[in-house]
Amino acid sequence: MPQNIWQKGAERMKKVTKLCLMIAGIFGAFGIALCVIGAILGGTAGLFSRIRDAWIRNSWWNFSSATEVVSEDVEYADSWSYESSMLTFPADSVKNLDIQSDLGTVNIYSNGSSDGGNDEITADISSEYCTLNGDTLEIRLDIGAVADVYIPDNMMLESVHLEADTGEIYAETINCSGTFSAEADIGTIDIDSLVAQSANITTDTGSINIYSSRVTGDIFLEADVGSVNLSAYGSESDYNFEIQNDVGQIYIGGVDAGENIGSLGTKKIDNSAVKTITAHADTGQIEINFEGE
Repeated sequence: MPQNIWQKGAERMKKVTKLCLMIAGIFGAFGIALCVIGAILGGTAGLFSRIRDAWIRNSWWNFSSATEVVSEDVEYADSWSYESSMLTFPADSVKNLDIQSDLGTVNIYSNGSSDGGNDEITADISSEYCTLNGDTLEIRLDIGAVADVYIPDNMMLESVHLEADTGEIYAETINCSGTFSAEADIGTIDIDSLVAQSANITTDTGSINIYSSRVTGDIFLEADVGSVNLSAYGSESDYNFEIQNDVGQIYIGGVDAGENIGSLGTKKIDNSAVKTITAHADTGQIEINFEGE
């Protein structure tokens, strides 16, 4: 009898062990699948670590009276805290501006006129995120970072590229003699005043708002699911238009110009102008208004 009991117990232990191994295998496979998906979507170990650190830094216990219990975690989180420094670049050494905001915030302000003796670009940001690569000032913001950039208001750059992944970018004034380009994946880009030779503006699910613009050449606007709002200098007759939409909406001067175009359809408006605005809306929305001369 004791031998039978021992055999039954051993069989049960084997079943429990098999069950535990099966569960562990399932969760292990699930974890590997998540890692593969994260890598495909662009995740890195460093990014996951920074997200973990940001979560720790903003967790409720950071503000709890019971700091003694978790003092080590708080000290670790504080050691990660973002530190900025004022960087200075001679204005004549910068020809192009390239900004990418992942989960950070970039503010671009006017810093007075170079005629008044101000001939520098300054950036309140850690040097980790801001570099001068040749004649291009590059800013790459990561999670939680904030950058304030000050540019002489009459400084004319050759090209400007702004990209908001899930972050935010705001600019008082953008002046460039060449191409201005802006992309918003999930983030937002807001510009008070834009001067450029040409403009290429696209959104995925994000939004781009340009409240005043003087673009001497062609303008390309695209909204997948997000929105683009542009206030263009002059009047509607100063532009030709090429409009394409699926189920999105395109408004020109407050009028639904994309109505009844249908999927893959294209509508052209020829005003015998020297410049053209091309607008493509999939399921997003594009609004074009005019400031008047």
